[in-house]
Amino acid sequence: MLNLRIPAGIGDISWCISKLCNLNEELNLYISADNPRRSLDFVQLFPFVKQAQYDHSNFHSIVNHSLPPSLPKETLIRLSKQARQNFSLNRFLEQGNRIENFMPEIPTNLHYQIPTSEEDKKFARQVFQHAENPVGIYTSNYINIANWNGWHLEEWAMLIREIHKNIKDITFILLGAEYDREFTDDLSKIIEPIPHINLCGKTSISQVVEIIKNLKYFISYPCGLPILANVLNTPVLMFYPQHLKGLHNSWADQNSIQNKTYKGCEFAPVNIILKWLFEEYKLNQKI
Repeated sequence: MLNLRIPAGIGDISWCISKLCNLNEELNLYISADNPRRSLDFVQLFPFVKQAQYDHSNFHSIVNHSLPPSLPKETLIRLSKQARQNFSLNRFLEQGNRIENFMPEIPTNLHYQIPTSEEDKKFARQVFQHAENPVGIYTSNYINIANWNGWHLEEWAMLIREIHKNIKDITFILLGAEYDREFTDDLSKIIEPIPHINLCGKTSISQVVEIIKNLKYFISYPCGLPILANVLNTPVLMFYPQHLKGLHNSWADQNSIQNKTYKGCEFAPVNIILKWLFEEYKLNQKI
């Protein structure tokens, strides 16, 4: 069994899974201790993860002292069977390096399977019974928005209103965790009466996977959910803070970058994003 410390973000873990799922090895994962603790449920979905727990190490101690990206496959396996090893792609990808070139002896699966239950699928079907042409929105929360200079209520509301003005038969699906709820509830109030379903704080990670899988489009603050969207082949626009510009095109499926079903960019004025959505991607023709 491989013993690996990994960073706690669902997106960070997704990059790890794209490599680790191809090793045909059972995993014992130690997830960094950072709050909020939300990723244990995610890693436990995978049958090759036999044990998982939170570790005392924090995010920075893992990503800054990870196994080198040139490490041979057999060395990774040997070392991680002997003792816990830090495994993270973050710093490599942040430098603009392509994910395939991290430990290149290990194949990269950018569309690995995420197991969910029949109950999860049923939950999603019930949601989409009342959603015409669902478009997902993830905004994050007031604290994260301030820290990374993201969009505030006015920008998100303007985006939603303008999309709805151009595409009438559309339902917005507001996603997020419990700690995002205050911002999302405030957004929900100010976009009335535009059709939308507020799921913030009301879903498990496996239910969110099924929701994202069935969206027509997804627009998101930087986090793990838009990374999962690319895994699930759901068209997505993902914002980034300025200091993570190296990530824009380092991890997503290159076909999705070329056909514009994935777009990575910094937070920009709403009119710039709308112009890209309708003139470059042609959202109104895709929904």
